[in-house]
Amino acid sequence: MAVKCPRCGKGYDITLFEYGHTVACDCGVVVDPFESAALDLPVEGELDLHTFRPAEIKDLLRDYLGACAEKGIFRIRVVHGKGSGALLRTVHSLLKKLPEVESFRMAREGEGGWGATIVDLKKPGERSFPEKTKEGKIS
Repeated sequence: MAVKCPRCGKGYDITLFEYGHTVACDCGVVVDPFESAALDLPVEGELDLHTFRPAEIKDLLRDYLGACAEKGIFRIRVVHGKGSGALLRTVHSLLKKLPEVESFRMAREGEGGWGATIVDLKKPGERSFPEKTKEGKIS
């Protein structure tokens, strides 16, 4: 993931911004990863929430899942970390409310363990519930 300077577009590795730091770009702008214009998230099926403020998570998660669906990515790994579990609870609470989410589960050990959640999105044309025929039978 890269953070881009809003003026010149130069990219900086997201790890430079750990602990709330900013970076002075060569063009003179102070690059802040929390400014929405500076963030360039690649849509590749993994969303790492470590560098985001809690207030940004709701819109970010919804928008990222939508972008993944548009690209045909229907399984997403959301990295929330282990910590106190507050971010995990927030993510799971949001996922329960999103109609495009088919299911989600804690990641397996090789996928990040309880520091990540695997989300499966509904695919276009998938039915959420079985439909009944005229006779009342489930098809």
